[in-house]
Formats: sequence, structure tokens, C-alpha cells
Amino acid sequence: MLQNTKFGWIVTGSFSMPSNKYPIKSKCNLIANESVQNQLRKFWEIEEVDNQKVWSLEENACEEHFINNLLVTKNGRIMVSLPLKESPKMLGDSRNIAMKRFLSLERRLISNEKLRELYTDFLTEYESLGHMTVIEDDDRDLSDSVEYYMPHHGVFKQSDLSTKLRVVFNASAPTSTGISLNDLQMTGPIIQRDLLSILLDFRMRSIVISSDIKMMYRQVLVSPEDRKLQRILWRTSPNETIKTYELNTVTYGTTAASFLAIRCLHQVADECENEHPIIANIIRNNMYVDDLLASVDSEEDAKYIVENISKILFKRGFELRKWKSNKKNVLLGNHSDSNVVEFSVNKEGESKTLGLLWGCDRDILTYKIRIIQNQNYDNYITKQTILSTIATIF
Repeated sequence: MLQNTKFGWIVTGSFSMPSNKYPIKSKCNLIANESVQNQLRKFWEIEEVDNQKVWSLEENACEEHFINNLLVTKNGRIMVSLPLKESPKMLGDSRNIAMKRFLSLERRLISNEKLRELYTDFLTEYESLGHMTVIEDDDRDLSDSVEYYMPHHGVFKQSDLSTKLRVVFNASAPTSTGISLNDLQMTGPIIQRDLLSILLDFRMRSIVISSDIKMMYRQVLVSPEDRKLQRILWRTSPNETIKTYELNTVTYGTTAASFLAIRCLHQVADECENEHPIIANIIRNNMYVDDLLASVDSEEDAKYIVENISKILFKRGFELRKWKSNKKNVLLGNHSDSNVVEFSVNKEGESKTLGLLWGCDRDILTYKIRIIQNQNYDNYITKQTILSTIATIF
């Protein structure tokens, strides 16, 4: 029987399983699941060729803002300004909300000594590297209400060998006016190639090299005028006074972070275009966020790239590390002990979703699939079950 409900059309009635051995009578309610349909549609959309898109007015404005506010410091680092589409005066009070969330976080850290230790180590390093600075109460202009405090939390990852915990800052937390910092920022256009194209290029030639940029986002400075919009609350112990810190660099969790960081790489490519056109092309077309994936025809070309791209990027504060290749002698002594690269779509503490591995010694691509077994589906296999399993493998 078909019946129209507030949830949409449903089918109800009795049915029999096509088995004489296990006759089962049951009621079946089928409700169209929009999220499942969208998930299924993505399976073929991801295979489509992406045509060149025309930038929107906001995307063009974001690019123009970047160019007009770009600075290079005396020590060679790039400094940017947050691309705001609305006045920050629209922000309300955020300190009280951030304080409540910090006290809740602190209670959790107190109950988990290992988590507290990792969290403290992360933010202590953050401060020691100059990526955040403590702001004394005397230095805060209390008459100026244009400030924004970001709540933060930890992403704990047992599988990450280099960093088991990352602190993630939430710039989407609404203020008392209901508006967050992310609401005011322009996202910026997508200026990097899609990962599929980069991986195809990566397999095109006989010698391949890979590397990644250390703390890529945090190598880009934010202008001092905008740092009051990147404030957090923190203390290492409940016995201390809660302090105000300003984040001095591009911060993962803000809307424009990805565009700003990648656009800075393209800026480096523009600077070296005349002297090193090959390096400029690789920076633009063979980097996915902070991952370098390139292939060449000869060992001489590989050595040229490894040596020169490192110097050019380091001049602007971007340090390449974890070098790997199927030809170890092209790395000039700069290589990682690991012989496996796991390609990831999401960065900075988010879960890896691609599941694609490159074994550089054997020079093969493999998939890392979590075996699904002993799942309790109450003896029923539904469309939701099938699509969920397919999505996990796909």
C-alpha cells in the first residue's frame, strides 16, 4: 500500500523472502533517504571531467583582496590579510562562549592525563614557534569590541606517527549576534588541480618523487590588524590564570585558510617563473595542499627538482620534508625512513578519506580497506547498508 506521510511517500505491506527454508513475514517501511541518494550520485559525479569554471564575483574579490594586501616580511615570510566580505563590527561577544567551552574542555583534560599532556605540548610548541602570542589584559583594548575568540578542541589520532593530537580551532562558533568569523570571510576560488589529475601525472613518468610542507598553513603570517579576530583562551593548569592568546598565522578552521595558504604557494611560483619555469609549473600543478607529487623522465631532472624546489619554497618559509622516491639516489640524502605514502583529501588533523597508498620501494599504488565483518544488521540488508559499505570501499 502507498501512503503519503509528512516524511514523504512510504510503501507498507507484507512480503515473503524468496526461500522455502527460511520463510519470513515482516512489515517493510521504505522512506527515500536524500543523503543516501546524494551519496550514490557522487559515485559517478566524481568521475566526471571538471570543466574550467568561471569565478564568481566573490571569488574575484577574494583574489583582488589577496593581491592588494600581500606583504613579504624582512625575513622573507609572506603576510596576508583575512578576506572579509562584511564588517567585523557585526560580531558580538564571543569571549563568554569561548570561556564556557574552554572550562568544559579543561574538565575533560583533567580527567585524561595523556590527552592533557598532548594538548599542552601542542599549544606550548605553538607558542614557542611564534605561531601564537599571549596578550596581557593591559594590552587588550577593552573599548574596542571588534575581537573574536575561537573555541578549540583536540583531534586525537592513534594512527598518526608524527602527531597524535592536533588542536582544531572553531571559527564557526557564533557570537552573541549569531554571526561567526567564518560568516564574514570570503571562501576564495579553488585554484589547485583536482587530486585525480595530480595522481595521473604522478604515474606518467618513470621516476617519481613526493614530499610535504611542514605546517604549511602556519608558515603564512596574518596581518597584526586581523589577529584580534583569531584569539583563544588557554592555560596549562587550573592553578593558573586563564590567558588570552592571538594566533599569528593562517589558522586551520577559518573559511579562507585553504585559499590563502595555496595562493601563497602560487605566489612563490610567480616569483620564480622567469628563472625556474619548471619549478614554477610543479608548484602550481603538482601540489595538492601541502603534498608534492611529481614524476620525471630522468634522475638528473629529479635531482634538479629536489634541490631547487626546496630552496625556493624555503625562501618563503615553506620547508619540504619526508622526501620519498622510487629512486633513492635522487633524494640527495633528504629522505624519510617510511616507504609508504598515504594520500589524504582532508588535512590538518581531519580523517584521511582517500585510502590510497603509494609504496615507493616497489612503486605501486594500493588501497587501504577496512574489512567489514560481523556487523549487526538485525538480519536485514537494506539499501542504506549496501551504500554505506560501498562508500567505505569506494
